[in-house]
Amino acid sequence: MISQELAQRRKDRALEADRLLRQLFAAATPHDSDDPREGSGLALVAVGGYGRSELSPFSDLDVVLLHDPSVEESVVREVAEAIWYPLWDRGVALDHSVRDTVQMRETARTDHRAAMGMLDARPVAGDAGQVMALRSQVLADWRRDARARVEEVRESRLARIERAGWIAHAAVPDLKESGGGLRDSVTLRALVATWLIDVPHHESEQLRGELLDVRDALHEVAGRRAERLDADVIPEVARLMDLGAEEARPAHPSARSSDRPPGLVGLAKDRRRRRTRPQADHHGDRSARPTARRGCGRAGRRGHLDQGRRPGRRSRARLACGRRGCSPGGADQPRHGCPAGPEHG
Repeated sequence: MISQELAQRRKDRALEADRLLRQLFAAATPHDSDDPREGSGLALVAVGGYGRSELSPFSDLDVVLLHDPSVEESVVREVAEAIWYPLWDRGVALDHSVRDTVQMRETARTDHRAAMGMLDARPVAGDAGQVMALRSQVLADWRRDARARVEEVRESRLARIERAGWIAHAAVPDLKESGGGLRDSVTLRALVATWLIDVPHHESEQLRGELLDVRDALHEVAGRRAERLDADVIPEVARLMDLGAEEARPAHPSARSSDRPPGLVGLAKDRRRRRTRPQADHHGDRSARPTARRGCGRAGRRGHLDQGRRPGRRSRARLACGRRGCSPGGADQPRHGCPAGPEHG
């Protein structure tokens, strides 16, 4: 129930922003039609999270003023100022740009993040046909060059995770940039659009929605835009999400990720844990390994690995001695400091 409420609030924020932008656009571009979604070569486009109608309480509005190359530069500048300045006066956090359709398509060809943003582009006001045509062109380019672009996306993702870590393992996860976070969820959507891969749509969208819920609660607690889930805010975030105390308890940074509460630390973690547990149980759990008394030297360390093979006389001596630094000699060589005496040789 809470998740549904939070999702509806995100959509409501996007609708409210749509209404405001349409009013400003209509005032800036007088035309004969009463429909602000019509226009002559000019359009306001929602991209990113705003394009997906996923606005958290303090999210930026990612808006592009898109225009046909034939529209005069002075007209474009006048319209842009008539829209941006009122938004700034209202204190709206605005991430804005002005592009013509040719520039937008070229940028999407060279910058995979711009391309992925255009895949989620949504016309808000003005010439909706122009926006839909550009989005179709960007999608066609994305699919045509998919095999090369996928490698570009992979390298960029690995570099990002190197900086931000994994959301399931970081002491202070970044809900957006960490591996398994919101940025990866957008990447998954873009990769599916290539037609090269597919993912379980319902499950991936559900996990992404839960991450968005966590971010919404984090914004409410912090009172500002925030992506990093610090330990001191987890209890209050859990309270807003109606989670229990065990789910809210922050883990010590040195704790293993499997000991952390799954409710807030990462939503891809449970899938990763289920996928890797059989291997982890075999290689990571010491109780599952064959046991033997630690011996001295190389052969002693190998003693517990060579199952079904009887150790040689010198290996048995090392296992029996149990002292580091002991170097058993041959049958006629005296022991060097070994308390067990020469009978080990």
